[in-house]
Amino acid sequence: MNRRQLCLLAALAIATAPALAQEDGTDKVTVSGSIQSDVLVPQEDEKIGSPKYDEWALTNTYADINLRSKNVDAGLRFEFLKHPLPGFEKDFKGWGVPNFYVKGKFEKFEITAGSFYDQFGSGFIFRTYEERSLGIDNSLLGVRMVFKPYKGIQLKALTGEQRRYWSHNPSWISGGDLELNIDEWSKRLSQSGTHIMVGGSYVNKYEEDENDRIFADATHMLRFPQNVHAWDARLQVQKGGVNVLAEYAQKTQDPSFDNGYIYRKGNVAMLSASYSRSGMSVLMQQSGLTTCRSAAAAQ
Repeated sequence: MNRRQLCLLAALAIATAPALAQEDGTDKVTVSGSIQSDVLVPQEDEKIGSPKYDEWALTNTYADINLRSKNVDAGLRFEFLKHPLPGFEKDFKGWGVPNFYVKGKFEKFEITAGSFYDQFGSGFIFRTYEERSLGIDNSLLGVRMVFKPYKGIQLKALTGEQRRYWSHNPSWISGGDLELNIDEWSKRLSQSGTHIMVGGSYVNKYEEDENDRIFADATHMLRFPQNVHAWDARLQVQKGGVNVLAEYAQKTQDPSFDNGYIYRKGNVAMLSASYSRSGMSVLMQQSGLTTCRSAAAAQ
């Protein structure tokens, strides 16, 4: 999807949000926004061999605008990195509207179309987030749904393409997450202040066969799997200041440059326990990892 198409879709999302809100009987729309601009005025220093710049100033600028109503939210982010800060020149240089969304909110159901961030469990198999100072933004462009059919039950489903700088990866990521809060079904657990959560997730990454590669100095062709599957299971128990979390995740073969093109399953397990009270906190955590990276990892 090119820059012009992104801008048109973003403008359409913002233009239709107030109309949808009014159709739902809500005439109050809240508008909010923010601007962040990091500016550097480069100065040449022959002693340290600093690079020369034609621009008098370099900047990474981000402008967000959001519209919120009772049943519909919409927003977009404009990014201007035409003359980016040092370290951002290679892949981040450019400008446009890479992030936009429209969200419908109802009593038990929520749906988002456009760009979104989310995380399943501790993020072992799926986590999308933004960290501008590190140049990370791996949001998904697609559809996300959240369904709460009954108290204590939350079901998520999503699908989309992952952002990579000013474009999107060719792979398609889809998945679902289910969380059951047992204490909301038990009056005894609720009265005792005990919280028990059981959760499970599944993520699939699909890519075309075009990713097969033949290296110049090799005698064999690397055949990459079209589908990579990952699943996660977790249990959390909390009572008073004590919190215990156990989580396990596994992924099928996913050879890549980052793991040395290893053709084997990956898995990770984590056990975390913490205790906190006024003026004191203790955290103990043990984890084990074997060739496992999340389906939506950092760029």
